[in-house]
Amino acid sequence: MRVLLDAVYEPFYARYAADFGKTFAGFFSDEPGFYIDHEMPYDYQARLGKKGAVLPWSEALLSELTAAFGSDYRRFLPVLWFGCGEATSPVRFTYMDVISRLYAAHFTDQIGAWCRTHGVEYIGHVLEDNGNHARLGAGAGHFFRALGGQDMSGLDVVLWQLAPGFDRGPYAHIAAAADGEFYHFGLAKLGSSLAHLDPKKKGRTVAEVFGAYGWREGLKLMKWITDHMLVRGINYFVPHAFSPAPVPDPDCPPHFYAHGENPQYRYYHWLNHYTNRLSHLLSGGSHVATLAVLYHAEAEWSGPAMAFQRPVGALMCRQIDCDVVPLDSLLGAPAPCLGHGSRLARKHLLAWWCRGAKRCPLRPCTSCWNWPSRDCPCFLWTPCPPVPAKGCRPPTRCASSRSRPTRGSCRWPPWPTPSPAWVFQRSTVKRRSPICSVIT
Repeated sequence: MRVLLDAVYEPFYARYAADFGKTFAGFFSDEPGFYIDHEMPYDYQARLGKKGAVLPWSEALLSELTAAFGSDYRRFLPVLWFGCGEATSPVRFTYMDVISRLYAAHFTDQIGAWCRTHGVEYIGHVLEDNGNHARLGAGAGHFFRALGGQDMSGLDVVLWQLAPGFDRGPYAHIAAAADGEFYHFGLAKLGSSLAHLDPKKKGRTVAEVFGAYGWREGLKLMKWITDHMLVRGINYFVPHAFSPAPVPDPDCPPHFYAHGENPQYRYYHWLNHYTNRLSHLLSGGSHVATLAVLYHAEAEWSGPAMAFQRPVGALMCRQIDCDVVPLDSLLGAPAPCLGHGSRLARKHLLAWWCRGAKRCPLRPCTSCWNWPSRDCPCFLWTPCPPVPAKGCRPPTRCASSRSRPTRGSCRWPPWPTPSPAWVFQRSTVKRRSPICSVIT
């Protein structure tokens, strides 16, 4: 990373130092990541275990892995490509945990620190598509860590990823079968949640919008996309795009002006005025989240897991607001506050392990189970992962799935399987008295 700073950032500063913080507001990174598959660089499902994957490596990484794992990690290196029974979850979890932290420390954090030292800001986004934000592939392994060093949270919506009516997936998409549930319910909430939780972002989330939808996209769809982003907490927009090339330019239309050939351009300024007004009104406040939904990256690293957008979608369809919260914010965070900009109301915190998460890391499990002692209810449902990634079983003080939970204890659904796939329950639980029950 120091090479990039020396080769690109420092020469810019040497030439334009007087304009930094004035004409030059900062720097933007567009979709950096590991890109572990050279033949299929945009395989959104690429993760540890994929044949032929080229994984990030260094001698310093080996010492970090050994320290985190607690024994000589070299003996377990084949497990990164080949399954090995009970060893698979802890070995792969350790690798993902360490590599995503190193990415944050040596890429995003380093660039962000350089920019702030030189009076400018650092913004951008990773490739979030179809859950890639929590994987290697073209991603950086962990959305919140990868953008932690930036001065704004960020995301993009391009290529018909977001389409009216397609809030369930998969559906046809230029790059892959699109996960409509993620794009409709997860993507924008992921970005705005980070902005609410990280003080240096000051509640700001920037989104690239409208790009590469083709000439079928007009002002009516642009207005719909804008509203979709605004109500989910996005308050900075980068419209895509103007092009100086001759018409027709095949590079990611629509183009707003198109040398006067775009008939809707004369009305486009009304959409910009509307966006600016609403963005201003939705900036500078303090977001109060009724519920928090746990970001699922660590659970997915340990094995099959439900993605965070499933409960977020159920809550949003019932007008219940929430933030997506990473485990890094929960570990050691004093309840009920999980950041400068977002206040999670006391007795309204939802921490969850998704159904189907067959393994989970020990320390986060213990942290979630301890939340009730902090006077913040912790809701968990069917069934608790039986074996955390490092081999420790759940504390006995958790109620079983068939017992009636008591106030201040971990909550479980009061009926055994088969049941609704998952269910949220009130603090005072009555049999079959959910806030909402959804999706079998």
